[in-house]
Amino acid sequence: MELVELVWSDDSDLPMKYKELQFDDASIGIKCSDVLFRVHRTVLAMHSEIFRDMFALAQPEPVPGSRLAMVEVQDDTEKMYQFLRYIYVHEVPTLEDDADGSFGLLLDIFELSIKYAAKGVMSDCLIIIRRLFPARLDLYLASDIQRIEITITHCIRCITLAERHGIATLLPSLYVALLGYESLDFDDVSDSQSYWPNNLSQHLTAVLLAGTRNLQILKRDMLGAHMHTFLESPHGTSHCETAKARAFLKYLIKPDVEGIDPLDISCIFRENQPDAVDSISGTVRLCRACRAPPM
Repeated sequence: MELVELVWSDDSDLPMKYKELQFDDASIGIKCSDVLFRVHRTVLAMHSEIFRDMFALAQPEPVPGSRLAMVEVQDDTEKMYQFLRYIYVHEVPTLEDDADGSFGLLLDIFELSIKYAAKGVMSDCLIIIRRLFPARLDLYLASDIQRIEITITHCIRCITLAERHGIATLLPSLYVALLGYESLDFDDVSDSQSYWPNNLSQHLTAVLLAGTRNLQILKRDMLGAHMHTFLESPHGTSHCETAKARAFLKYLIKPDVEGIDPLDISCIFRENQPDAVDSISGTVRLCRACRAPPM
């Protein structure tokens, strides 16, 4: 980052939204590419350790009405705008109307909050990200509707940020979400929302492969426990014997029923949601007691 003196220039060509960060009483300029944000040293220093340390260095004093000290940074202009705007208005992008686009803006703010050590901003972003990708499976399942418009590109970007900066509690849900995209075709990138990109890193590919293998082992063990209990007393009087037997047989013959993996741990025991038995024609829906995992 470089400190220089800048003559005030005409901002009539600036996009309208950038003009809200052109304060008449600005004490510092943050320059990205061809856009200068005229902001306040004290405000930035209060939120960012990096800016605070930078402004503690000797720098040219502004001449009232004519010149402004400037810091030139290499960040993307739109990302810096979103970051600076959040510092001033504390307005987090809403995810209700445009989850995909809003989550991208949130990641922009999150990325720069890490870079500039803006701990308060980073904490605010993490609260929202953890709401979408919680560490507990039950909370993850309960928040699936909020993730419906989040693209695979943003999911991978969030994984990259979490891995790079050691935010390990985000990773399990992010990995499960990434595995849940409908197509795993590395060669077809015609639909960025549902296809893995063909440049997926070797590290992430290995992590997903190991996770998938562990899930398959867990699914096998869950199925085995259910089948063992049933076969011990196939003519017993407990609930849902017929439905269970048909589900086991259907899984063994064809594990993937109409695109639903009957033993997907994210839905097999989920209350009020379809499970293996519900996806098999002619069977009776499992009651809550029989839906519970075997001990």
